[in-house]
Amino acid sequence: MTTLSIDQEVFGKMIVSKFNAGLRDELLNGEVFYSLEDVRRVTGWWGDHYNRLRPHSSLGNQPPAPETIRMPNRISYS
Repeated sequence: MTTLSIDQEVFGKMIVSKFNAGLRDELLNGEVFYSLEDVRRVTGWWGDHYNRLRPHSSLGNQPPAPETIRMPNRISYS
């Protein structure tokens, strides 16, 4: 049996490249941003959706972190 060895750096670049392609295809090519705040809001929503709701084929069509709870942006001490 032959084992295929892939350098970790190359493998990491492949993962980042696949993520960036998905971000571009699923979000950036279909949006018009009018402010930096708009970019932050929309990309924050997309990142949450990507990690908690969107099925990933490499995980048997399950989201990577469905059990996570999104923490509030600000903590109030009142």
